[in-house]
Amino acid sequence: MNKNEQKLKEIKERLELSSPGPWTGERRAYGSMVIFDGNEEPVYFIDAEGALEMGENDFNFIAQSKTDISYLLERIAELEKKLDK
Repeated sequence: MNKNEQKLKEIKERLELSSPGPWTGERRAYGSMVIFDGNEEPVYFIDAEGALEMGENDFNFIAQSKTDISYLLERIAELEKKLDK
């Protein structure tokens, strides 16, 4: 296994160990933010002070990361199969 294959394997393992997806994000009263897993259970809570520091773009990036990484790993696998043909 080369370095790239090892890195992809590690990413896939972390993805599989994380809470089920897709994740969603929601702003709450008083400015706090919550990220929920696919079972609508809270995965991550950001209090109002942290939410002010984080910003909307970073929050959306984290909330969508489970879905985005799954997609990218699947796409890499598809492209690797095409290259092997």
